[in-house]
Amino acid sequence: MVNSLKYQKELEHLRVEHYNLENKIMNMMKNKVIDQFKIQDLKKKKLMIKESITQIESILFGDDTAA
Repeated sequence: MVNSLKYQKELEHLRVEHYNLENKIMNMMKNKVIDQFKIQDLKKKKLMIKESITQIESILFGDDTAA
């Protein structure tokens, strides 16, 4: 059986982290802080988090709602 509370907490944590990274990237681009390596690194991290979110959603809600 899936420990749904554990997954739900992890999901919430990942969603907050994903949101924070998105804001950080947008602020860097808006403020013309052009450190392409840093932005690229943040985008990679954001993508990895999004993939983790999708995996957890698949476990919690089934494959149909994870997309």
